[in-house]
Amino acid sequence: LLPSGAVCRPACEVGFSSLDEGEWPVCQDGSLVPSTFPADETPTENVSFSCYADCLEPPLPGLIPYTEDLAEVCSGLRHGEECPLLCEGNAMADGIVQCIDGAFVHGACLLSCMALPSVRGAASVDHCFGTHHGGTCVFWCRESYVKLADLTCANGQWEDLDLCMAPCVAPSIAASAAASAAAAASAGA
Repeated sequence: LLPSGAVCRPACEVGFSSLDEGEWPVCQDGSLVPSTFPADETPTENVSFSCYADCLEPPLPGLIPYTEDLAEVCSGLRHGEECPLLCEGNAMADGIVQCIDGAFVHGACLLSCMALPSVRGAASVDHCFGTHHGGTCVFWCRESYVKLADLTCANGQWEDLDLCMAPCVAPSIAASAAASAAAAASAGA
């Protein structure tokens, strides 16, 4: 029994949590007000209530590649709670870490491109060093080469390095005509 003025919030066992959405009903003079639970508008009489496992321990080292130790920021998370994804050195976070029913759902740490790309026909790509994942590096091709696109970094690797197309050298028509005339003259002699 709840005393008047008390909040009616079902309790889960230790290590489990419920979703904490909205206002919970309050006992007022023998009645719960409002007469429904917040998450799904279920009437308070004969209601079933769900508890979800918490994530009491932090993610195991190595679970998410290129992360720093997450023990300090991700220990003791309740179901639905989040913690930041802390990445090492040249990696950048794409997403967060969240506890969902006792398991971690997480993003990824994506690497920046720390090596200079090798683009045949490029004038200079030195400024591309350190481009973040998903970033592009604008560069120029040497004279007479045709540029197809800018460089793109994908998780520490440069995508498609054949971006400067070499020109085609057309055969000399004058040289071909002179060779044909010489061949005809020697054939007639």
